Amino acid sequence: MAHSVLMLGMVAGVAACECRAILTPVATSPDHLAVAIAGGGGFCGDQAFIGIIEAYRGPTFEPLWRVESSGKKTPLLQTLIYGQVPLGYREKQAAVPLAVGDNVYINVYGPGYRGKIHVVVGPRALSPGLSR
Repeated sequence: MAHSVLMLGMVAGVAACECRAILTPVATSPDHLAVAIAGGGGFCGDQAFIGIIEAYRGPTFEPLWRVESSGKKTPLLQTLIYGQVPLGYREKQAAVPLAVGDNVYINVYGPGYRGKIHVVVGPRALSPGLSR
């Protein structure tokens, strides 16, 4: 009996854990800000299902853009391009234009997933394979 209670507690703990969505900058120019999204591995897997995407300008945290999944099923999202609404999402706030030097904070949330990144908008895109 004690063994089954312990096992039930362990299973509940695994199901309730928060997984990390890993965001990596791919391009950082004002007209093309893009990030790659992956799962944190382990129990969470290598892919992340994202339901809400929010972008803010720092340090004031002025809202810049917000999208949410449009259905009951949360889409798998591997690349996010600022201002382009991904398939399966709806825009809740239109994207504000970006300028060189803007501090942009992007937060993503999904069922069991959370992730965030801070990017400084530069004059041109990052070279392939380069991340900050």
